[in-house]
Amino acid sequence: MILLDSDVLAIYHFFTHDSRYQATRDCIDTVCKEDLAITIYNLLELAGIISSAGKVDLGKKIVTTYLNAADISVLFPRTGYISGDVFWEEYCSGVMDVIARGVRYGDAKIVWVAELYDISMIITWNTRHFIGKTSIPVKTPENFNGL
Repeated sequence: MILLDSDVLAIYHFFTHDSRYQATRDCIDTVCKEDLAITIYNLLELAGIISSAGKVDLGKKIVTTYLNAADISVLFPRTGYISGDVFWEEYCSGVMDVIARGVRYGDAKIVWVAELYDISMIITWNTRHFIGKTSIPVKTPENFNGL
């Protein structure tokens, strides 16, 4: 499963005049043939980006669209049948383990969930946020050439 980071999705959906748009589009067109995923944290960040531009309804719509999409998985922290207290203990412990690698909180949540699901690759324009901080291979859309 290949994980797309929030920045890739933001360029693909909203920033079509960005110089990285064509590489992003080409990558997503290729990746769509693979098992594709985002985390719930990426999805909420994407909604926040568009909502902060005054398009709250579009932000809500994109969340609903992704949650119902058949061609991409939205990955949530695994909770099973545990209590709220146990979930938050596991959440804090798991995210803190990633933060201890030098990863900021927002990206730490994404890495934590990606590692729970054995993601095969992270595609992001912000490679410096991930390379050397996870064993998951990290590529830019420009450098992605499949597995």
